[in-house]
Amino acid sequence: MKKNLFLGVLFVTLSVFSLTAQVKKREISEQYRRSSLCMVMLEDPNLDASVAGLVKEAFINNPMPPKYNDHGIDKSICTFSYSDVTVTDADKKAYNALTGKKEQSAIANIAKDYAAEILALDPNKDEAPYVAYKYLQDKEFAKKLMARWWGADNPDNATINTNLLHERVAWNATELEKVAAEEATTGRSPIEYLMDNGGDEIVGNTFVPVTRFRYLSAEDLAAEVVAYAKMAASLIPIPTAQQIAMTAAEGAGMAITARGGYFVYSTTYLYRLRWNEEIFNAINKAPEIEKFNALDCFELDYIGSEKAYCSVAAKKYSQEEAVKKATSRALDKVLSKLEREYEVFRTKTPLATIEPNMTANIGTKECIEEGDKYEILMRQIDPKTQKETYKVIGKIKVDTVGNNMGEDNDDENASTNTFTTFKGKVPKNAAPGMLIRQTKK
Repeated sequence: MKKNLFLGVLFVTLSVFSLTAQVKKREISEQYRRSSLCMVMLEDPNLDASVAGLVKEAFINNPMPPKYNDHGIDKSICTFSYSDVTVTDADKKAYNALTGKKEQSAIANIAKDYAAEILALDPNKDEAPYVAYKYLQDKEFAKKLMARWWGADNPDNATINTNLLHERVAWNATELEKVAAEEATTGRSPIEYLMDNGGDEIVGNTFVPVTRFRYLSAEDLAAEVVAYAKMAASLIPIPTAQQIAMTAAEGAGMAITARGGYFVYSTTYLYRLRWNEEIFNAINKAPEIEKFNALDCFELDYIGSEKAYCSVAAKKYSQEEAVKKATSRALDKVLSKLEREYEVFRTKTPLATIEPNMTANIGTKECIEEGDKYEILMRQIDPKTQKETYKVIGKIKVDTVGNNMGEDNDDENASTNTFTTFKGKVPKNAAPGMLIRQTKK
């Protein structure tokens, strides 16, 4: 991108940093660049009245998972209900076009009986994704998220700025001075360097997970899990494989029923803030807040959805504590499943040590499992674009899962360590601080 960004800001920046103009070289260290999340909750009208308030309170007070930056906006609009939105046929058509959702094919009709069974258990299922997307549009989430990146959410600012970007790229003031001085002598602006070496990645990894929670008995959850599994199995064209899948589904249902009690069941629809050169150029031409607010080019792109559930450990805690803990855990699990499924949502975690073992400070809270696969990444500068990229220099697997949840740990196989260890060949150029990224199993 060509970034003659914010000339007024740049002039001031270069003036302040001119004292360090002798600095010619910058030490590049590995940084942990988190994705940024704006968490949103869709309140389900069928949620049991005795726990609805507990679930909402748990969601609002749940700390941002440590792998992510909090990019939350006005808290008053981050929880909403079905009645806050009116969805038309045109809205549904637009959503289907955005997500690639198609009308059911002839083979899908084979599963219609199971689909009807699921809908009977969860009458709001079909409407939820439409309601979630329409709400994000109505409240202009894309614009509000972008405004926060550029300081346009602060009424005291007359012009947009890059303060938050500097913070999220994880540079301290001294490093910024080095960058500014070095780039001023080579004809490149510090803003251009910032965007090419982390800024684009940081803005582009802004996500909105919209989560709907339900409170189900073991029997109801088992029935729903079996119905979903059988619906998927019914689409398998090979009779033997279909029967195996059906049997496995019934076994899963029996296991849930045997466990008994209640569960918090979460469904999350994931959106990503659209970011490209065209949008950047539009912002570049509108440095004044008034002009920025007049822009109409901000959108959210649909990534996908996942489901997860967590049991309510009523015997160990009071009902209030149990529901809150289960809500928080169900949210952790669904975010973890989204990471596994969608590459664009996978976070990059720093290796804590290389020897005697490769370790990282992640574990049960992030739903890590033994055998999970990761890539070791090395940052490098593309000589043609001058942009920062990642090169895969090795592949490793989780050896032991660390328990970083303390007494709330729900993984019986977790080790007594608070960190996770990995096995695999250590690349010659690997070093602590290098980033790793999960891949599909």
